[in-house]
Amino acid sequence: MGPFGFRCDWGRVTEITENKLIKLKWQISPDREPVPDPENASDLYVNFVQEENVTVLKFEHLNFENHGEGSADYKKIMDSKYGWDLILENFKKYCENA
Repeated sequence: MGPFGFRCDWGRVTEITENKLIKLKWQISPDREPVPDPENASDLYVNFVQEENVTVLKFEHLNFENHGEGSADYKKIMDSKYGWDLILENFKKYCENA
């Protein structure tokens, strides 16, 4: 829930394997608008891998072509320092301060 009660459904969970994997549909378009149809959404895979005494998060964003026009540029943006790098770094900071 955002400011002023604004809600944006940005995706949906499609699969959970406890302690191992979360799969989601990324339902935000290249224009940064919600995509109601999950068939027109890309896929996020969040894998939790145990390495010695830490858990490593392995993150993949796949099937950008499902977004249609502008999907190639969208993939480049999300793969840049202003895409997932920035989103995940902010999430990390939030978790560390919660």
